[in-house]
Amino acid sequence: MKITISVLKADVGSIGGHLKPSRALMEEVKNFISRRAKGLLIDYYLSSTGDDIAILCTHTRGTGDCQIHQLAWEAFLAGTEVAKKTGLYGAGQDLLKDAFSGNVKGLGRQ
Repeated sequence: MKITISVLKADVGSIGGHLKPSRALMEEVKNFISRRAKGLLIDYYLSSTGDDIAILCTHTRGTGDCQIHQLAWEAFLAGTEVAKKTGLYGAGQDLLKDAFSGNVKGLGRQ
C-alpha cells in the first residue's frame, strides 16, 4: 500500500492582521476534519504558521485526489464562517472562488 502525505493550507482569517488564526477557528477546522475523515484519511495534524492554517494528512488516495482536496476546501469554508462571525481579519481571503473545482491548488490571490 502506498501512503501519500498531503499538506493543504489557507489563510481564512486571523487575529490582529496577519498574526495567527483564533482558537475558535482552529477548533472548527479540526472538528470538521475529525467528523469527515473516517474512511478517507489515515491520520491528520492541524497547525498554523502566521495566519495560515495547514492540514497535514496521510492517506492512500494519491496526489491531487479530489476527495482530499474537497475535504480541505470544506474545512476551510467552515473556518471562514467562524472568522466572519467573530470579526477576524481577512476572513476567507484565500478562498476567492465561489465553488470547489477539484483541487485547492491555485486558489487565492494571483
